[in-house]
Amino acid sequence: MLQILEKLKYDPNDERIQLEKHSDKIVLPEKILNELVNLQKLQDIEKLPHPLVFRISTPSNNAYVGVKEFHDLDNDSVFLTEDVRGRLGIQDAGATILSVELALNVSGDDVVEKAMIILEPMEKYQVNDWKTFLESTLSKSYTAVTTGDILTFNIEKFECELKVRSVKTSNHVRSVCVIDRDIDLEIYGDNAVDVPINGIQECEEASGEIRKGMTVKINIPENHVLKSDGDYAISNDQFVSGDRFEFATVNEGIKVGQGKYVYAFTDLKFEICDRYEKPEGVIPGTVKCENCGKAISPSSKVMHETFCLRNNIKCAQCGKTFRKAIPDKHWHCCSAFGDDAESKELHDRNGKLPKK
Repeated sequence: MLQILEKLKYDPNDERIQLEKHSDKIVLPEKILNELVNLQKLQDIEKLPHPLVFRISTPSNNAYVGVKEFHDLDNDSVFLTEDVRGRLGIQDAGATILSVELALNVSGDDVVEKAMIILEPMEKYQVNDWKTFLESTLSKSYTAVTTGDILTFNIEKFECELKVRSVKTSNHVRSVCVIDRDIDLEIYGDNAVDVPINGIQECEEASGEIRKGMTVKINIPENHVLKSDGDYAISNDQFVSGDRFEFATVNEGIKVGQGKYVYAFTDLKFEICDRYEKPEGVIPGTVKCENCGKAISPSSKVMHETFCLRNNIKCAQCGKTFRKAIPDKHWHCCSAFGDDAESKELHDRNGKLPKK
């Protein structure tokens, strides 16, 4: 069996790695991962648990945590989030020695077949559908949930807190891993009522404009898409934002998508149109330029290709052609590409995130 038990140091004044306040995903030294890999080889274990869950403790408190990453700064420093510090009762004084062990009973490979989490909102928050919100948000911030935890989420300009009233599992453990797992969520208490979020405009027109940073509810009929001249994120619930979406055009060359709520990364104009289908092959009555790929008239093929080969350069990665030279601002990352610093910044900030 995989067993890891280490003593690590947490120093609140060590600012080499900055973490989000509200999460249980901590940063551990790389030696922990190396030990796990060595044990895996020695014991001929096919794969490590996913996700990894650790039990971290002081002499008086403990918490189950996930791992954001492993660092190579040294061999004994651990970096904690504000939530984990609170659960351990650590004050911002001096360094604290913590025990860290692998928690196989709360990992992604445990024997839990069914699990239920009962949550109580601490106040009445502007949330239209708690279950939809939590199902798409919980596992982004938290890896394991324990009875008594306070979970905090950011919704645009405000924070909402929910207390974990109870965790019920088939193996009778009061903690459960929430990554890649089917979990029944129950919202409990006087504050559990759904409250519509203010500030979301509703548009019933087939075209219009959206200002940067705004979220708009748009009625997109079945078999239709939203076509735009700017980048946006789109989702089927009102919590869509620059950090949370089901689809974002920053990863696509074609600015079309489907959903109900649209968040604009830039000022944009949009229209609702029939489902977009990218033409395949050559358009009837035309031929394809071998250099730029454009559909051209057969009668102008020789003249067009002569000019195109002399004046246009094709990017070997994406096939896009440019006049004279490939500009310095043309970029590639993952499967996305663009031609300016703004689109690269949007991709770096938003395009690499999970859709949900």
